[in-house]
Amino acid sequence: MRYISFFVILTISISIYSASFPGFFIHDDFPNIVNKTQIQANEIGELAAAALSNDSGLLKRPISALSFALNYFIFKTIEPWHFKLVNIAIHLCNSLLLWLLLNQIIYQLETKNRAHQPQQYHWFVLIIFALWVLHPIHHSTVLYSVQRMVLFSALFTLTGLFCYLKFRTSTTLKSAALYLFGFITSLVLGLFSKENAALLPLYCLALEILLYKGDESRVNSKLTIFFTLFVVIPGITALYLVFSGDYLNLAYGSSLFSLEERLLTETRVLFLYLQQIILPSTELFRFIYVDFPLSQSLTNPWTTAAAILGLLALLVSGLLNRYIAVGVLFFLFGHLLESTIFPLELVYEHRNYLPSLGILFLVLLGLIKIKQFLSKKICVVIVGMYIGLNGFTLLSMVSVWSDYDIYLNYLNQTYPNTYATQYKLASIYYNQAIVEEDSDKLYQQAINENTILYAINNSSITPLLRILKLQSQFEDQKIDEQIIADVRRFFTFNPIRATDATTLIEMLKCQIEQLCQFTAGQVQTIFEPVLSSQKISAKVKSIILFELSRYFYYSLQNYQNALQLAFESVSVQQKPENTALLISMLYQLNQKTAAITQLDNILQDDYFGIKRQLYRQLFKDIPELYDQIN
Repeated sequence: MRYISFFVILTISISIYSASFPGFFIHDDFPNIVNKTQIQANEIGELAAAALSNDSGLLKRPISALSFALNYFIFKTIEPWHFKLVNIAIHLCNSLLLWLLLNQIIYQLETKNRAHQPQQYHWFVLIIFALWVLHPIHHSTVLYSVQRMVLFSALFTLTGLFCYLKFRTSTTLKSAALYLFGFITSLVLGLFSKENAALLPLYCLALEILLYKGDESRVNSKLTIFFTLFVVIPGITALYLVFSGDYLNLAYGSSLFSLEERLLTETRVLFLYLQQIILPSTELFRFIYVDFPLSQSLTNPWTTAAAILGLLALLVSGLLNRYIAVGVLFFLFGHLLESTIFPLELVYEHRNYLPSLGILFLVLLGLIKIKQFLSKKICVVIVGMYIGLNGFTLLSMVSVWSDYDIYLNYLNQTYPNTYATQYKLASIYYNQAIVEEDSDKLYQQAINENTILYAINNSSITPLLRILKLQSQFEDQKIDEQIIADVRRFFTFNPIRATDATTLIEMLKCQIEQLCQFTAGQVQTIFEPVLSSQKISAKVKSIILFELSRYFYYSLQNYQNALQLAFESVSVQQKPENTALLISMLYQLNQKTAAITQLDNILQDDYFGIKRQLYRQLFKDIPELYDQIN
């Protein structure tokens, strides 16, 4: 019966997610997929270069980038439903892995203590499985194309957990070595998908609280070595690297909040996640949380202190009951990277893809407790209704993601007059006005929506940058010098946000393509405080220097300054694109020896030929440099 139920749940999940087609691209889909020409691989030989084309994360996530390239290689086009189809397939694979993992846990619990009822255990597995597979908090993870990074990371994390469970009970050296190899391989592949796979050993530690039996001395010794190698040593090393230098000061230099504000705010964010997981409803899911209020202190707002006390209460409960400890730690371990010290966006639903399992385990414990006071039939009805609530809410949210207009209408109805809704409205009219440049109505609508957006929240200058870009693109419009002065003043005193940087880069590209009509003086006025800012990340500064170099070279023909900016871009952060630009500039300015020297320096440690493949693509139009690579 439970196997039939397993396939029924998977079938329901497929049916629900199929309602998301054709779908749309949004936010980070554009820089990582839609506008990323490197992933458009038409030949197998181009896939290696595509895998190295991603700029996200410490390890650049080549597995995820390769999957995007394979998507294009197979379908030969970039359509939202192609990417969503693959994401749904990965989610189903993750569901299957979760089923295998849960059953392996049950097997080890049965082996450990046969006093419990195996049949009851298996129904517990089915409940957690159904709740996770059909949970609405995962809708944006699955349907937001770029979050394939999370899906792949989870796939290898679940595989690693399964290998760990087999490793911990292996009775021969050969089997232990085999499963340990599987664990390490999963960990490496997960890290190259997204860095939060580094939490895999901590998830193992959480499971160990559930499974460990103290009198197993052989297992005890093996596990002590395992957790020393994979938790203690890496943990101490990571803490030393993060806190021994100026990393945090530099990282928060371009952030809109301090480390203290982030840590305080994230306590409230965790309770938002708890609410979304335990009592899901369409009103709780909004995808965009850019206006989530910061915690300025323990009492501002007062819910900060309440959230901290709530987390402490959960931890104390875990000390008193190891089953509660498993759920709480699995959830908190899952948020260690993205919800603590690193200056990332404050709220994202996809951060709960695996951590939600911990809370769903606590929900199961609650249902088991209720079972003591109610009849079996009533308990079955309660569980069925709760799973049904999850499925219905998931269907409602998936339907929202089927069409961009439906999505905007949902935001307008659910969150009217909020920054999140206004941000989307301003964005869509801005993008439409750019595409349909002859539409005065769209132009005025875009100007109005972005003006309202800036009035609601002036912590980002993006709305004013959009207005300037629109004014420069429409020939009958005059560029507002007062807005340019406001932009300059803003960049003089405020951090350079990623969204602001994106619009700045769009402005430069527009100018290079001669679609915008800024004067050289106006460009200098806008970008001078950006480059001199102490509150800008190395990655953002390098990209802006790269585009400015192209602007000086192609638009102003000021080759000396262009070359200087290209050198500076590479010195701030070396990437294939800006390095290739520097080399090509040197070559075109008859500094061929310097160009070839730069190229040789880059390729000298290319032991596997991957860099050569990448630079062949970049220099395919410059025969001498192309031949130099060969």
